[in-house]
Amino acid sequence: MKSTTVPTSKPIGQVVYLPPASHAHQGIRRLFQEVFGSDVSEAHWRWKYHGLLGSRSLHCVWVAAEGLDRPWGHVGCLVMRGQFDGRPALVAHLTDVMVHPAYRSGLEPESTYGQLMRSMAQQLHDLGRSGTPLLAFGFPGVVPSRLGARMGLYRPLYRVRSHHLELPPSLPASGLRCQLWPVTSEGMDRLHWVDRVWQAWGPSQPQPGPIKDGAYVRWRYGQHPASPYRVWRIRSPWWHTHGWLVTRDRPSPTVLDSVLPS
Repeated sequence: MKSTTVPTSKPIGQVVYLPPASHAHQGIRRLFQEVFGSDVSEAHWRWKYHGLLGSRSLHCVWVAAEGLDRPWGHVGCLVMRGQFDGRPALVAHLTDVMVHPAYRSGLEPESTYGQLMRSMAQQLHDLGRSGTPLLAFGFPGVVPSRLGARMGLYRPLYRVRSHHLELPPSLPASGLRCQLWPVTSEGMDRLHWVDRVWQAWGPSQPQPGPIKDGAYVRWRYGQHPASPYRVWRIRSPWWHTHGWLVTRDRPSPTVLDSVLPS
């Protein structure tokens, strides 16, 4: 009995790179709605990719006959200043990895997804030739992460976990060693103390990641269009600043980020 090999058809289209000032994101935002079923506003898109001073956005887009008005796929990333093992590095946060349901295919390198991801990897590889270490990371769901790993594009680092803590209605004053002070919207323009916190505790942070200075906190949590976050300054009873943390109230009170003494 002979085995028959069915040839894999190559998608009709090509990967294009968008320049930083491109206005073609309207089509990509339309693709976002078609893939994920929710809208992303222009303000949110600009905040995500163009809000952090000194960063650089990269976009790989799969286009066919309808061009950038109706792309088939997209992967984007934001390249920021960061640190890796206590040394300066570039960190690239990959996000908005999506392929239209009508144009998804298998795990072949010639698939829309495969070519998009390999094109982005090539861009990051070229960017990393400057001599500064570059780390690309993201937070995909379980199914996308398995797909990327099977194609040799992802390597799992760790699973994101949540830890729940039940607190009594009130804590005894004698047990309070620090106090939390909310940062107002006016205070978000005066975050020099965040710079000092990073200089003191940032190099000892165990995980690689972006430089979480005042500019980063102001952009990431203070300038989000929906304003879902609250920034807290951590002070001792003697008013010495020891660090900061970020919370979100919905869907449940959650601590999302912090820089604290190790």
